[in-house]
Amino acid sequence: MDRYLEKRNLGIRWIFFVIFLALFAADAYFVISGKSASFDTLVQETIFDLRTGPLTSVLTVITHFADTKVIGALCILLIILPNRMKFGLPIALATGLGSCVHYGLKHFIERARPDEAMWLVPEDGFSFPSGHSNAGLIFFMFVAVLLGRYLIMGNSRFGAFLLRFLLGLLVFVIGVSRIYVGVHYPTDVLGGWSLGIALLILFLILYDFAWPAKWRVSYEPPKWSAIPLDYEKNKNWKMANKKHATGELLEFPKHRSAWKMPNKSNKETPNPDDR
Repeated sequence: MDRYLEKRNLGIRWIFFVIFLALFAADAYFVISGKSASFDTLVQETIFDLRTGPLTSVLTVITHFADTKVIGALCILLIILPNRMKFGLPIALATGLGSCVHYGLKHFIERARPDEAMWLVPEDGFSFPSGHSNAGLIFFMFVAVLLGRYLIMGNSRFGAFLLRFLLGLLVFVIGVSRIYVGVHYPTDVLGGWSLGIALLILFLILYDFAWPAKWRVSYEPPKWSAIPLDYEKNKNWKMANKKHATGELLEFPKHRSAWKMPNKSNKETPNPDDR
């Protein structure tokens, strides 16, 4: 990537990091000062009115997708799988550090949970910020970002968009489910999301600019040249909707190392034996 674009990309990330950190600080201020009570009550009553048997059956399951045991087991699985240095280890480290941050804030702010009479699942500990919303966002969206980069490098932008949309929807539903099952206030979930996004941006900055390059999934889309090397030998090329001057469809390889620029003269090198 061009150095100017790389610096601009980094600058934009820091801006969004500050924005979401400020949103979390504002949310924490309203919680600590007690000014969030009317908002919390309004949203809670609205969501509690939606409680039905089938919806409760679904959300009481989804709410456990971001349990500490579940996220921990998924992190261990990613570390066991191949490409752990590129994928599993950075995600596990980010999720673990993010959890340490929100646990520390919970014990610093010490906000009590909502009335236990409204709980649909057992829970303990303090309420703000929501650990499920924070840890779930960091884990699932870090997975979405890195897997999305693999798909983009494989020339599947729609697949990357679909993956990120579905995991983002899962993070949203997990957060809403924490309010639905009665164990968190809405401002707890908003705090977990804003803190999680800020930490995710920070971890992605560290991953892209500080993590060793050989263990990094690039965020650059592939830059294709015109003609592949070893046209007959390479069996892993992918069909592309482009045509050469001859009108033949070319099969484009996935890796940029398998490409070369076309000869400007477009002439074949004469064979010395033909002279």
